[in-house]
Amino acid sequence: MRVYNLNIENCKATVLHFGSGLIGKAIWNYMVKLNPELENNYTVLEYYWGNEQNQFAENWDKIFDKIKALETDELHIVWAAGKAGFGAKEEEAQAELTHFTNAVKKIEKFSIEYKKKSFFYLMSSAGGIHEGLKLVNSPDKVSLKRPYGELKYAQENILRQSKILKSVVTFRISSVYSHSNVSGRMGLISVLIKNGINNSVSNIFGAERTLRDYVLDDDIAKCVCLNLMKNRRTGFYIEYLIDGKPSSLNEIKLMVEKAVGKKLYLQYSLLQSNATDITFTSEMQSKLFKPSSLYTNMKLLYQNLLKGNS
Repeated sequence: MRVYNLNIENCKATVLHFGSGLIGKAIWNYMVKLNPELENNYTVLEYYWGNEQNQFAENWDKIFDKIKALETDELHIVWAAGKAGFGAKEEEAQAELTHFTNAVKKIEKFSIEYKKKSFFYLMSSAGGIHEGLKLVNSPDKVSLKRPYGELKYAQENILRQSKILKSVVTFRISSVYSHSNVSGRMGLISVLIKNGINNSVSNIFGAERTLRDYVLDDDIAKCVCLNLMKNRRTGFYIEYLIDGKPSSLNEIKLMVEKAVGKKLYLQYSLLQSNATDITFTSEMQSKLFKPSSLYTNMKLLYQNLLKGNS
């Protein structure tokens, strides 16, 4: 995790930045773009993700010592972290929820004791919370079909119930892809393009007509940073980071083939749990979220993957 200071609307603030995966890394990179002085002005602290009480408490004591030394008025927590993925088992999701619950309690206690105004930004999941639903037009139309969705919804509710946090913004994000992050865990679009380059078969979980909503990690990062830097407010808010124009797996296949200039070889797995549509009405999209062109980003990803292979 990273700890750094920012001047947010003339207030001195400390940011706790959890997460170095696809979204967490993109948020950090865009925050540095907005605040170039951060490039050499941050602290990396080791973070303990387990639930053993003594280790957990010691880790948070070190974090709070660092915050106190920075002498700021506000605390902003960016939570883009977590080990449980979309296919997580019940035990894994429950362990993460326990950890998250205890972390929020620590933050609330510290905020009271040291009179900090605390703001929380949670990366949640539109797909996990509305799984199998079409044209979702309300945040209350919830469909939890797996432990991951239950985890994300429970995290939101823990924050919603807080009487201590001054503001909570939870970002319900649809299927994420990247045109620049070509290492680590790869999503559908990255896998298709990479396998297209290598003339390999792609195993797809879903059907040709399965509809999904795709958003770029950099577009997500811009929206999160704008909310943190320029959209100060109090209370609990849900922001949908969605494109609003879903694409079928077959449409994605055709776009990738056009981008790479060759035919793809796909093998579909028709597991029922992976073949359901998840779509949203465009009205649900956050006003600060500006999705970029899916096809243009595919071409950029293709070029970046080619560089990586050379």
